[in-house]
Amino acid sequence: MKTMNTKNNTTITVGNLTLSPAAYEEFYELRNAIEQNKHFDFESWGYNPYFLIAVYDYYKAINYGAMMNRVKSIIKSIDWFFDGASLYIYESDEQYKVTVRQYNDGTFSDKIYIGEKGFEVIRDMCTPVVLNYK
Repeated sequence: MKTMNTKNNTTITVGNLTLSPAAYEEFYELRNAIEQNKHFDFESWGYNPYFLIAVYDYYKAINYGAMMNRVKSIIKSIDWFFDGASLYIYESDEQYKVTVRQYNDGTFSDKIYIGEKGFEVIRDMCTPVVLNYK
């Protein structure tokens, strides 16, 4: 992790992401919870799930495969809802599938992504939330 200070801005680099101090705080709390093996009950979970991507990138940057896999497993267990789309996730022994559905007037058909491409879709949708967190 690296901290940069400019006249009006402080940023903290985590993995390949540059975070605001507020974003870093979210990342830090979530990373600590994962490292302390806290149980993640998504009904009463007090963490921002978008920051799972930042935690995943952090473990990837330091080449900590076991924790990368643990975080990826948590990411893949969530049904994600974004403004304008929802992602439904299905995982079996053979494949990992993400279905993106738009909730507009029905003019867009579902898009299905399988395997690592599905994980990248989730990553691509979460990353802007993390990077723009204030």
